[in-house]
Amino acid sequence: ALREQQIATVPSELKVEKRTNPFLRCDDAAIKKAAEAYADQPLDSPLAVFKVLRAWKDDF
Repeated sequence: ALREQQIATVPSELKVEKRTNPFLRCDDAAIKKAAEAYADQPLDSPLAVFKVLRAWKDDF
């Protein structure tokens, strides 16, 4: 609807990004669990989760 009115939709608000962007929630238990399942190994830090998410995105 915003785009039809020629109103910018990007950038979004940071609070929305933090709620919806998995790259900003690497410490979230559900995100970690999904990344561990994809990597088929435990991940010991948010950085490790981020790296797996990034690789997963590249392979999507």
